[in-house]
Amino acid sequence: MATQRALVTLPPAIRRGEARLDGELVFAADLHPAIAANPYLVFPLRVDGDGTLTVDWSGDRGFAHRERVEIITK
Repeated sequence: MATQRALVTLPPAIRRGEARLDGELVFAADLHPAIAANPYLVFPLRVDGDGTLTVDWSGDRGFAHRERVEIITK
């Protein structure tokens, strides 16, 4: 009986998350291997006027992702 091996490729782990409001850092987190593969992070943010919130994620093997949201206050 022949032995077969399966190649498993794991998704890149997220190592850092940053949130910026109009370019100013308002939240940052360095994540370590013991943290969940799909972390849920919450942070307080008070916004006094319109602006742009940008969230950047970076991780293993060059992983990078960015989300932007326009904040409009009334």
